[in-house]
Amino acid sequence: MKIKNFVPALVAVAPLVVLMAGCGSSSGPSPSSSAPNPSGTSSSGGGGADCGVHEVNGVQVRTFCGTGTVSVTTGGKTMTLNTAECSNTAQGFAVNAGTIVLQPSDTAVRKTTQYFGIAIVGSGAVKDGTYSGIASGNDSGTALSTNAAKTKITVAGGATNGSVDGVTLQGAPLKATFSCS
Repeated sequence: MKIKNFVPALVAVAPLVVLMAGCGSSSGPSPSSSAPNPSGTSSSGGGGADCGVHEVNGVQVRTFCGTGTVSVTTGGKTMTLNTAECSNTAQGFAVNAGTIVLQPSDTAVRKTTQYFGIAIVGSGAVKDGTYSGIASGNDSGTALSTNAAKTKITVAGGATNGSVDGVTLQGAPLKATFSCS
């Protein structure tokens, strides 16, 4: 498979992933959320809030309400989000699911939300193959962002599904799968 290059840079990863998703609100049903359970598995539809940009406890967040799925495993814990939205445009490929906190300094709301995003930037619309890219996320206050130099994203099924194999910024292995409906 052909691997596309992504120039690693010190950037705010999560906002980049969100920007690639486009502007405005999503449409669809309001999602539901649950906190991680003792088995180490958690599932969220995005914090129980409305789709699109809104406030939670005075903090701006964006909730994605697509019909795709993202499952992320790291540190022996799995997070599954059933609200993935996917985009494959001239700007690149992105998958976003859950609720992202748009105010980076807030930690209280971040502890109550789950989010995961994947981006392949600067390559135009992607075709099936393996690419370097970035992944960023939050599982109820635990950062899930990957090191861009150590992240491979495999896109399959006509860019409708795939996987992520990476290493978090803290050095832990991270595996993810995604499907877009």
